Formats: sequence, structure tokens, C-alpha cells
Amino acid sequence: MSSRYRLLMPLAALCLAAPASAAYPPMTRCTTSSNGYSFQHASLNPQFSTQEAVRQCMASSWTSNIECQANAACDGQHAPPMLTCRTESNGYSFTDQSRDPNVGISQVIASCVASSWTTNTECQANAACDGMPSAPMVTCRTQSNGYSFTDRSRDPRVAADQTLAACERSSWTNNAECRVNLFCEGGSGHNPYPTPNPYPTPNPYPGPTPGPSAGYPCFNSCVVGSACSDYCPSGARCNYVHSQNFFRVISCNR
Repeated sequence: MSSRYRLLMPLAALCLAAPASAAYPPMTRCTTSSNGYSFQHASLNPQFSTQEAVRQCMASSWTSNIECQANAACDGQHAPPMLTCRTESNGYSFTDQSRDPNVGISQVIASCVASSWTTNTECQANAACDGMPSAPMVTCRTQSNGYSFTDRSRDPRVAADQTLAACERSSWTNNAECRVNLFCEGGSGHNPYPTPNPYPTPNPYPGPTPGPSAGYPCFNSCVVGSACSDYCPSGARCNYVHSQNFFRVISCNR
């Protein structure tokens, strides 16, 4: 037997006798995503794999850099769950997924605002993420001369203003009728962020005459005829008195 083979045989025996712990370590796969596109990289170094996955994501012209970074995670390591965030305006819906709810909210609002068919105020008011606290959707409607208008938002004032604005923009409607027929339904609880009336009605008779009778907080108690200054109560059907900035309860669902 040649000296070459006599040298290799002990090395082969040493490899066969190596303990199982000396096996090749497992690869770590790291992933990220943005705007529906996914990227991944695997290596022995999780930090390197994360950097590579993020680099690939950011190199794409169809992704958001901040989202590429926020959504990075590696197999076997603790990471926040992916959240789906949504917003809508004028019947158009926008969604995004992120591990950071602030990033998800920012992305859906940016997509919504970028559309020429949406309203910026609604895009912002309607943004919410699954599993995170958010206000319920409120639907407002009005009609004039046989034409109907509707809008919905998590902010009842936004829904009321958008519905009224759509009705008053039409050349086939009557502005006074648009306001009289405006009502909202849905939602629940006290509105923690009341907003002032953006369309104050001027007093045609200036002087020491008393102003309009304002409503009082209903604290989510549904009583027909109540004038609620805080919100339309849960399960109630309300008429939004725009000139006086309160919700008049029309009926209660018991």
C-alpha cells in the first residue's frame, strides 16, 4: 500500500468517528416584506441574513424602505406579529401589513392620500390596524330631490361633513334639504375627541338674543328625542343637527 493511502485512512476513520455535535450548524432564514413583495436570505449569521434581506427589499423600486426595515424577522427568533392596517375614503379601500403599527398606519394613509379619488381627512380618520383599539365606523346619509348621499368614517363629524358636502356640491339638490335630512347611525360610546363645528351658522339677528339650544352629553344612553353633544349612542339612529353641532336621537334598537 502506498504511503499516500496509509496517510488518508486514519483521517477517514477520524471523520467517521466524529461526534454528532460536530455536524454542520443549521442555517438561519431571515425575511422581510413591503407592499406585498417578500424577500429572504439564509446564512449561519442571523444579523448578516437580516441585512441581506433588508438590502434586497430596499433595492426594489416597488417597496418602502421604512417598511423593509420594520418587517424584518428571522426564523426561531421572537418578533412582533404582522398586523394588517386599513383605511378607506369615498368607497376606496387601502391595506398594508407591518410588524410596526405606526409604519402600517403611515403606509395606508400615504397610499390613500396619494389617490386623486379620496379625501385626505377621511384617509386619516379611518386608519386602523387589526387587534388595535379603534373607534367603530359611523355611517351618515342625506337626500335631496330624490338623490341620496352616504359616507362613513370612524369620526362621526368627518362622516357628517363629507356626506353634507357631497350633497351640497350637486347642482340637482337643495342645500337646506341636504342639511335637514342628514342623519348618522352606528358607533358606540362617548367621543373622546369632540371637534368644533367647522361651519358655524352666523346669527342673522345680532344682539342679546339667546343662541341655539345646544345638546347635552348622552354618555351612550339612547333616549328618543335626546340631543347628544358627545356622540350618537350605540344602536341609535340619529339626525345630525349640523347648525347646532349635536346628534338628535330618532330611534333606539332595543
